[in-house]
Amino acid sequence: YIICNAIKEFKLEFEKAAHVNMDFISYYEELYKRQFEFNKLINERLGAVQVKEISPNVMQVEALSSIESLRSEGKNKALLISATGTGKTHLSAFDAKKFKPLRLLFVVHRANIAKAAMKTYESVFGNTKTMGMYSGSQREIDKDFIFSTIQTISKYDHLNMFDPGHFDYIVIDE
Repeated sequence: YIICNAIKEFKLEFEKAAHVNMDFISYYEELYKRQFEFNKLINERLGAVQVKEISPNVMQVEALSSIESLRSEGKNKALLISATGTGKTHLSAFDAKKFKPLRLLFVVHRANIAKAAMKTYESVFGNTKTMGMYSGSQREIDKDFIFSTIQTISKYDHLNMFDPGHFDYIVIDE
């Protein structure tokens, strides 16, 4: 039954297909060139457009206020518990931007999450801070903000690459 439906669908698509000949190729080539030039023009014009600054959502504003309250009480640690997709990484970036750390360490359990977090921080900080990975074979220790996996940074020889006071802001995303 499934195979019959697949064959039927293929035949329908095949009947709608364009015949590829030199006229078709020439037409397609012209369309491609026009689209390429149009995209180039759009990118040139958009390059001059200012990107809107990202700002905290309602939940993040409330959490940032709570973190600020903790700081005013002399506390330097906070625990944030929130559902997946609520913006915890952005929240940490907004708080870090307010805190203005010289050096930040962001620790996660997977390299792809570290890379995504670094992109989030880049969207909040722009080019005001240098950012790099410290995971696997990547060892960008000369950056302001370092994004690492727990598997790498927890190893004694890696952790000892940094003085205990090296980072003035640490995020552990678990």
